Amino acid sequence: MIIGVAPVHGDGLLISDTRAEFTLMAKPRYADCIQKIHYVGPNVIAGFAGSTKLGYRQIAVLKKELGPAKPEYGWNIDQIAGSWLPRLFRRIFDQSETIEKDLGSDVILVAAHPTKTHGGSDEPWMDAVRFCFPNFEAEKGSVHQAVSIGNASEDSRTIFKEVMKHQFSI
Repeated sequence: MIIGVAPVHGDGLLISDTRAEFTLMAKPRYADCIQKIHYVGPNVIAGFAGSTKLGYRQIAVLKKELGPAKPEYGWNIDQIAGSWLPRLFRRIFDQSETIEKDLGSDVILVAAHPTKTHGGSDEPWMDAVRFCFPNFEAEKGSVHQAVSIGNASEDSRTIFKEVMKHQFSI
């Protein structure tokens, strides 16, 4: 489960569990051992749910493609979420092994807009966007709306309410 939040003022936030399910064993086993959230570019963090192998492939490609941007420029997620990112995620998914496709693949990004700010403040505009298989079409959350991937459906609302009670600083 991963939950992304783009608050009105402040930093974007991704929250994740670390659970992995080992499905090829006679009896499925679970372990809390996977890092699902990664820095992929100057103003972008990303997380994945579903196939761990596919998730790490998607993160590696995002780091390669988004990482070289200069920090003062960053990426406008609005520009790349509508066309380029869905095509990229579909290509990675389509080229993967059937066993990995069967596990599914979702990606979530939280990004600070490189130039847009919240009216009258110096705080950057934050976006939380998810991309879910099989089409990976961008689904953007509105301000203060929790956007989730994985097995977070009902829990995401409760977790989001609890998280928003606290002030975080990195």
